[in-house]
Amino acid sequence: PGYRGPVFNNFVVVGVSKEIGTRRLFEDSFAATVRGRGLSAYAAYTLDDGTDQLTNTEIDAILNSTGANGILVTRLVAHDQKANYQPGYVTAGPSYYNYYGYYNYAWGAAYSPGYTYTYEVIRLETNLYDADEDNKLIWSGTSEVVDFTTIDREVPRLADKVLKELEKEGLI
Repeated sequence: PGYRGPVFNNFVVVGVSKEIGTRRLFEDSFAATVRGRGLSAYAAYTLDDGTDQLTNTEIDAILNSTGANGILVTRLVAHDQKANYQPGYVTAGPSYYNYYGYYNYAWGAAYSPGYTYTYEVIRLETNLYDADEDNKLIWSGTSEVVDFTTIDREVPRLADKVLKELEKEGLI
């Protein structure tokens, strides 16, 4: 929107999670997707001990060692479980003309009961900070993932959406 600086091409990717395994999988997958676009990206956990929240000193050291000009930070904003009801149905009656017409039609399920199913909705916030300008916030976006199955599968989709938005805004 109001950003007039150079495009970003070298990122540190940070996934905010107290679960170390989740953080590592997220950062690895997101960074790999960024690199797949021909940009440079580092998973933050690979540049520190990867076990706790990064301090400002650690962040500065990471930025200095990588030469990154952008920091992509993603955090979980909401995790909801939703329910939906699929109503049942009854199809039109079979032909009673003869046994075969009735039986063959009835066997094919003339009635289907309704049912309720649940699914998860995860809302994530991703921010881009300018590493060269006092870590100033440049861009922010939220995304929803419905029925989050696995990190390996969903994070590249999320990263692609984020990168498309950054490209649209002229940031990469």
